[in-house]
Amino acid sequence: MFGHAGSTQMGPKAVSLETAGGKLPVELQEAAFGVGAGAGQTETICLRGPRGTGQALAPVDMVKKLVMAQKRGETRALCLGVAMVVCAVITYYILCTTMLPLYQRSVWTQESTCHLIETDIRHQEELEGRKVSPYPCLWVNVSAVGKWAVLYHTEDTRSLNQQCSYIPDSLDNYQMARADVEKVRANFHKHQVFYCFSTTQENETSVLYQRLYGPQTLLFSLFWPTFLLTGGLLVIAMVKLNRSLSILAAQR
Repeated sequence: MFGHAGSTQMGPKAVSLETAGGKLPVELQEAAFGVGAGAGQTETICLRGPRGTGQALAPVDMVKKLVMAQKRGETRALCLGVAMVVCAVITYYILCTTMLPLYQRSVWTQESTCHLIETDIRHQEELEGRKVSPYPCLWVNVSAVGKWAVLYHTEDTRSLNQQCSYIPDSLDNYQMARADVEKVRANFHKHQVFYCFSTTQENETSVLYQRLYGPQTLLFSLFWPTFLLTGGLLVIAMVKLNRSLSILAAQR
């Protein structure tokens, strides 16, 4: 059908459209875009590719469907990126209002070496300033930074009860709580020299065995929102880049 190399003359105003196998006369151009069709009708033709390949070019309707599908995919990817950024911002806000103040108020920032002085198992009936059922707790005295001090498990242990260095988890079961305290006491007597966290304040007579709101915990908490924020920005940037490349390719 497109065997002639030159264009077919249709008069002084004949226009031809280049195809993969030759030039398309103006009548077929009109038929391809529905110009010569009847009222309310649209004709769509399938143009054949280079001679000898036996392949056919996609019709106009198929191209439009592909473009619409691509736009929907870009919109969904853009929504995903924005959602990831919003979730990261919300997580940053929660961390800045909860964990960051606790980290800033923690004064036990100096790592020291503690030497065990004595341990004692006490029975307490107070927890967070209120009366509770009797439970056993461990009291530990140590020597740190050249002075006597009371060892607390974490910052929360000191706020729960200043008379206990270690408070077991299972307070409802007295026997299990007693066994837990005995096990911790045996570990202290086995390792009488260990690392602890002290403060530079001279009037502070307490040290911590473990920092609950230390820099490692803070960095670990900030990892996931940072990962979400970075991933969301990358998704948005890739969608914008894809749109820019599509516009440049269409202009050529």
